[in-house]
Amino acid sequence: HSSETERNSEECERDVEDVKMAEYMEGHLEEEFNGMISGVTNFGFFVMLDNNIEGLVSNETFSEPFFFDKEKEIIKVGKELFKLGDEVVVKVISANKESGEIDFQYIGRVETYEKVKKKY
Repeated sequence: HSSETERNSEECERDVEDVKMAEYMEGHLEEEFNGMISGVTNFGFFVMLDNNIEGLVSNETFSEPFFFDKEKEIIKVGKELFKLGDEVVVKVISANKESGEIDFQYIGRVETYEKVKKKY
């Protein structure tokens, strides 16, 4: 009984954290952040920002065909490959405090983005 109660408590704690993170990100819509790919799935990839907030870049946000290789844990979009640990720049496109979900749009690779920014 106590193990089940502990699991329920941990799940509740994660849910509250998700809601608070989404609530915080509601104030940062349309802002860009650096982050690292923390998970890849058949519906997109998760990005962990430098402030430890995680959100999803959905495959629906890409205009090119999206391919997920479960075995290699990589995603291919057009000519680009995405894998765990890749550093990317994302823009916050939505945050829902009721569901605790945060959605990002992929902007580019950190190293490429920083080089272009320095030119201007």
